[in-house]
Amino acid sequence: MSHNFIYRVNLHLLGVIEEVELSDIKPSNNPLRKDVCEGLEELMHSIKMIGLVNPIVVRPINDSCFEIIAGHRRFQACKQLGWKKVPCQVVDLDERKAYELALVENIQAKSLNPIEEALAFKKYVDEKGWGSVSELAKRIGKSQSYVSARLSLLKLPKEIQEAIISRQITPTVAQELVTLSNQQMLALFDQIRAHKLSRSIVRRMKREICSEKQVTDDSFLLPIIHTDAHHQKIRMLTLYKSVLKLALQRINEVLSKMEGEEDGVLFLILLELRQKLNNLIDEVIKITMKTRRLEKIA
Repeated sequence: MSHNFIYRVNLHLLGVIEEVELSDIKPSNNPLRKDVCEGLEELMHSIKMIGLVNPIVVRPINDSCFEIIAGHRRFQACKQLGWKKVPCQVVDLDERKAYELALVENIQAKSLNPIEEALAFKKYVDEKGWGSVSELAKRIGKSQSYVSARLSLLKLPKEIQEAIISRQITPTVAQELVTLSNQQMLALFDQIRAHKLSRSIVRRMKREICSEKQVTDDSFLLPIIHTDAHHQKIRMLTLYKSVLKLALQRINEVLSKMEGEEDGVLFLILLELRQKLNNLIDEVIKITMKTRRLEKIA
């Protein structure tokens, strides 16, 4: 049984649904998201039209105050809509368990970007000291390698972290950079953005970098980039050739069915098209051979 499921069962066993005054609810002292107002207008419209489908999850701090565990955006949306009370699922959890539940809810909803996840994991392990990486992974139903990989993103320069947040680079590709120096990270990152490099290419480039005794600029990246460009060009040429051959096959099929119409205009047009396709295929083959030769030289 997954820990996610255990948490949800416990949530239903321990929690009660109550209408709570908005003025009695306060945001969490351990927020997971930096910007809870992102896309709030869309959420407000949804709540206005169909109501609050999922209650805000809160825990009692004292007799008259509740702290949000999950649902900060729902809380802000209801507040801006002018609601006085909101349906809440009230659960009796301590700070650590409340934080774990908030993590589970947000990870399941995919509402955190990779850097927010990493910061949340770091807070649990380092700042709060609630448990090790393996213990945290078990508590939130994730593998230890997943948590460790997220934490490794915090070793990257801020520029690369921002690029992960804005989806200019995927976290899996970014993770390949963490063992490099800052200079090497940024040099390779520039090439990743410029050439949309895959994880396998980045891994290969990293091996090349690590084999260099001393690196003063990013010139060491060029042979690999050029080689990758040759590979991409050959793949595209192969695709073009396949498309042209398919078109040629269709024309030949039509011509074979036009027996007795050899003097017709359509027949002559198709013959001309067939000749052009043959010429194009020959040209693609020549370019492919030339590209392969250049690749060997590079």
